[in-house]
Amino acid sequence: MKKKTSFIIGVLLIIISISATSPVQAQAWERFNLNQSNITSIVLTDNSFFAFASSEYFVTGLPLMVDSEWSSMILPEIGIVKNAAIITTPIFQIFVLMNDNLWKMENSEWILVYLGVDNISVSIDNDQLFAWNGRLLYSYANNEWQTVSPGSNIKAVACSAHGDIMIATVDNIYSGKSVENLTLWSFSNQFTISDIVVNNSYYAALGQISLDAAWYSAPVETYYAYDHRLTTGQLVSGAVAQDTIWVIGVLGDSDCIFNTTGLSSLQIIDQSIIQIKSNGIMLAALDTEGYVYLHNNGRGVTSVAGIGIKPALAVKDSIRIYPNPIISSISSQVTFFSDIDTEAVVYNQLGEILKKISVMAGMNTIWVNLSPGLYFIRAKNSVSQKFAVQ
Repeated sequence: MKKKTSFIIGVLLIIISISATSPVQAQAWERFNLNQSNITSIVLTDNSFFAFASSEYFVTGLPLMVDSEWSSMILPEIGIVKNAAIITTPIFQIFVLMNDNLWKMENSEWILVYLGVDNISVSIDNDQLFAWNGRLLYSYANNEWQTVSPGSNIKAVACSAHGDIMIATVDNIYSGKSVENLTLWSFSNQFTISDIVVNNSYYAALGQISLDAAWYSAPVETYYAYDHRLTTGQLVSGAVAQDTIWVIGVLGDSDCIFNTTGLSSLQIIDQSIIQIKSNGIMLAALDTEGYVYLHNNGRGVTSVAGIGIKPALAVKDSIRIYPNPIISSISSQVTFFSDIDTEAVVYNQLGEILKKISVMAGMNTIWVNLSPGLYFIRAKNSVSQKFAVQ
């Protein structure tokens, strides 16, 4: 854990001056230890929280509670999940970007959509997904894909609930009512773009001017951008909750979260924040150590300010394998104990399902052709169990 020092006087003066004109009520934040250091992406829906690791993802209901019950499901391959998104209309669909491959969960099966994708984003109302790579921008809505080429070196895409769209490339920012009708922004050539965000009133571009954390904002009905320059640091990413833009980044030498309405909302974080997501009301931020920070955790704003530590993620563990590792033969015998009657799958490190089985409570034995290597078995609504074949 890296040591955090206090902000310099300049930051304090900024906070005081903004708070005096735009007071923001202290908001409730909670900190949960997910107990999974390899989680690299999160997603919120209206009633669920998803956390994505290197080979599986975890899901539980909202609000997140001390006794929340988690389930886990396998991912299509093993690697780093750069981003994940969920489309809720017209049907519920999960998208995962890992190893530069974009996958979609459809009818309980993973389907490879595109190769070589840089990143993805969703509109505020979760009815449209954007994926991009180089000059190509893919737009997905109503179960249909469209491809456009708005410019080179696309870096970020954002879309409001009203359809206002914003696109950032390495060097430029565009905004408008559609991809076909975009206006080029004017901003400092010293501004480095990290991310863009759109709510129902404003476009916002986040990043850095010279060495200072900064953002530009412009009303959606105009294209004149105002710059907001803070202290040394960088704004990394943002999300919209209740039509308010929230930002993660570094100010001075401290990682933090705040909203652009006023820095009195600022929360100092002990670890580096890598992602912030929203379901429109609730916010969730993920750090590099597997902690998640929740704002408005489905229970409304309380008078308690600051971040409290909550218990770790715990998933059901209903299968235990004996022995482990397994000595390989022409056909490997896998013996395991299950707490319940259920269904299970055996899969390899690539996420390929090798066998589907019905499991009875008690001791079970299956025969499956397995060459030496690492494998997994997962019961329905349970965490995956790893075993080796030698």
